Amino acid sequence: RIPGVGDRLQKKIPENSRQVVAVYGEGEDSAESTVKLFTKKGDKWTRDSGWAAHNGKKGWTPDHHEGDKRSPVGVFT
Repeated sequence: RIPGVGDRLQKKIPENSRQVVAVYGEGEDSAESTVKLFTKKGDKWTRDSGWAAHNGKKGWTPDHHEGDKRSPVGVFT
């Protein structure tokens, strides 16, 4: 499993994926976040690196609409 990724999104990660970039925010209304790169080695995901990043100005949302100044939540290939 990717740490901090819930079941709903975990299930959407394609099984043949070898790398995942996950973004973790301080709170859903926060623009501050951390990006972490995970690489799959065998059946186990390991964190390779991480760095500071920014979400949308008003944070993130699973119901993103153009102009809402929020980053969308989801799995994107």
